[in-house]
Amino acid sequence: MRYDHPDLRQHLASAYAFGSLTPRVRARFERLLKNDPALQALVAEAELRLAPLALALEPRTPPANVWPAIEKRLGFVEAKASSRWFDWLLRPAIGWAAAGAVVGMVGGQFLPGLGPDAMLTEQTATLTQLPASYVGVLANEAGGAGLLISSLRHGRTADFKFVQPAIPPAGQVFYLWGLPADGGAPIPIGPLPEGKTGSVGLPGEAETLFFGVSKLGVTLETAGATPTTPGLPYRYLGFCGKFWP
Repeated sequence: MRYDHPDLRQHLASAYAFGSLTPRVRARFERLLKNDPALQALVAEAELRLAPLALALEPRTPPANVWPAIEKRLGFVEAKASSRWFDWLLRPAIGWAAAGAVVGMVGGQFLPGLGPDAMLTEQTATLTQLPASYVGVLANEAGGAGLLISSLRHGRTADFKFVQPAIPPAGQVFYLWGLPADGGAPIPIGPLPEGKTGSVGLPGEAETLFFGVSKLGVTLETAGATPTTPGLPYRYLGFCGKFWP
């Protein structure tokens, strides 16, 4: 197997970040990763692209039998019986390993093409890819995760989700802006309908609107108005990037 093909390297890095590689393939990939700075950069980029997915998922408590399975797989079955099952999870190094194991288990459910002995090929690796989209993760004024924005690359609408429900004051709306990477004037995109989740129509194709945008911002504006400049401060602000190789 040659590992110098750009597409294969990209697919492997994405699957590694997603946690869908089998233990055998993952171990082989990690050996390559140690001495390949370019591959390390691809993994870092994939992790950055996948990070917004965490905000799109509701927190869920896994079944009780998941934890013993993780302990067994990670080799902690010899732990004292009197220890609480979650004590080891509080240790940072082990906690991150457990998180990776959980992601791998979930990924396995969605990527059946990656069997126990399968090597990720250019054909099966396409299963790890989501539709080409622009994704924005915006923080609230307190610096916490506040809002997720996404649009298909050639879409005409953008979906949004507030991490916590947010209601604008009477007579005002949350208004979405695109902030160009070159420092140009903010691009008015449109008002966000009320609700924790929803969609906003775009004044053009997403590829045209977001191609040169590095950040998204949300301000409070007068309902029914069509502002050309944002009424600062930004109530939500964060990075926007493309979600494809």
